[in-house]
Amino acid sequence: MKEINRDRLRQLAELLRRLDDVRNGDQPDTSAVRAQAQAAAITGGLPDFNTDGSTDYAPALAHWLTEESTRYVFVYGTLKSGGGNSYLLEGDGAVFVDTAKVEGYGLTPGGGFPYAIPRKNFTARGEVYAVDDATFARLDGLEGFPYHYDRDHVDVTLDTAEIRSVTAWIYVANERTQESHKLTDLVETWDDGGAFERESLFDFDDEKPEVEVDA
Repeated sequence: MKEINRDRLRQLAELLRRLDDVRNGDQPDTSAVRAQAQAAAITGGLPDFNTDGSTDYAPALAHWLTEESTRYVFVYGTLKSGGGNSYLLEGDGAVFVDTAKVEGYGLTPGGGFPYAIPRKNFTARGEVYAVDDATFARLDGLEGFPYHYDRDHVDVTLDTAEIRSVTAWIYVANERTQESHKLTDLVETWDDGGAFERESLFDFDDEKPEVEVDA
């Protein structure tokens, strides 16, 4: 049996978690919208196995879960080039792809933790990296996922790369933080002049399997 693609397993896990939030009445409107976006990102990447006109997703999912793919992460705060935590994206585990933008998200102004907030008619600018499992686990540790930051899997428009768009993970404020920023004037580009540096909420050397798999 082929090895399961761990990043795609994460995508399914995120979708199930959002659906559970909707079922439990936790921010039902927001969770439902984000669950729909997560489902669209998954089904949009499935191969067409429905040759008989049916909607049986099982064979397509089986193929999708074992197919090799590149994992992309969109960063917008201290992880950007020159930022206080950019060292986490240096070395063999991460490759810079391009500067980019994400529609439907705004960024909190500089001067504190940088947060991406889902909001209509807003754009967030940042950078896209291709990362391996170990680097992704370290990013989860830095962001305190899923307790401090949540994350979405979204369409990202690249500025100059030959491939003009990819789907990438973006770390977003958790629901409580989003609520506290309902009246905040969001910005397109986060910048605090390089003065803000934050430490991980977890120990990078403590490789927790549950952080890597997000099961």
